[in-house]
Amino acid sequence: MASGGQPNGDTSSDCEGDDSYDILMLGCSKCPEADIQGGPMLRFDTVEKLWKRVDHPIPGVKRYMFAVVVVDNTVWVLGGAASLNDSILKSVFTYDPRSEDWSEQTAMLHARKGLCASAVGNWVYAIGGESDTADGNAVEYYDGGTWRPSNPMIRCRHSFATAVAEHRIYAAGGTWNGVKLSTVEYCSPETCSWTELTLEMTVPRANFQLAVIGDKIYAVGGDRDASITSIDSMYTDDKWITEPLRFPLNWPNHTSVVLNGHIYVAGWFFNDPNCGQFRRLQPAGTPFTINLPPEIRFNGARLAVLKMRPCEKSRLASERALTPER
Repeated sequence: MASGGQPNGDTSSDCEGDDSYDILMLGCSKCPEADIQGGPMLRFDTVEKLWKRVDHPIPGVKRYMFAVVVVDNTVWVLGGAASLNDSILKSVFTYDPRSEDWSEQTAMLHARKGLCASAVGNWVYAIGGESDTADGNAVEYYDGGTWRPSNPMIRCRHSFATAVAEHRIYAAGGTWNGVKLSTVEYCSPETCSWTELTLEMTVPRANFQLAVIGDKIYAVGGDRDASITSIDSMYTDDKWITEPLRFPLNWPNHTSVVLNGHIYVAGWFFNDPNCGQFRRLQPAGTPFTINLPPEIRFNGARLAVLKMRPCEKSRLASERALTPER
């Protein structure tokens, strides 16, 4: 798996100090103007607790309902739909924060939107989603520059969620033919076969996220007939339970990542007054909320966690700090 090289002129003396982990946001959009999805990238500096604009947007057409996964500190962006004409995409791009460059990779076998992406070892998986050329349970994986078909999921899904835990890929919820799903299935890449769990989530969910902290999997937010204001959790292969939260939430169509034992959440529907909020959720404890300026909104965005070396942060001259709303 290509992971990119160090920038030219980089020396060990330039990189003295501790590495840190920052959060990259891709495909953010202005609210409520849906036609400009796929705007500039943003980076959340977890040390300064400040959002900064990065002038390196995803190449090609602006897109939504795409998937993101990080492999060897390189961000992969897969598929989605074009914002201008809703055509489904099969293109794949990677972003290397060390060189600040995007590279186009081999296109997927099938164009997909509402898909999920997961990585296990050196393989990147494109899972499910809506497609003109494949069923909604279709799975393919990237191996040495080539996409190859894999065994399909048991159920067709789009707008669902995946997570990797104990070397398994879990796929949960989503929707198909207008029906929201609560089922959960998993596959082990060694066998490439899918197994459905007997126990389902407590409620059907679509447009939500799975998050793994320790030995627990969390199903965060989403929507059914209305927004779901709860979080489910499950020990691997155990029952799902609903966990209490310290603040009310309203999280359809959001994005989230896990960093240092916290779930970071951003993004709502365009017409939600909170669509510019970014929150750190702790399963137990005190969260925080940051409001961004009105020109930056999160609908349809995706988050990714990247390791940042001190020299890499100092090179990001194209970044501009964003002043939060008061």
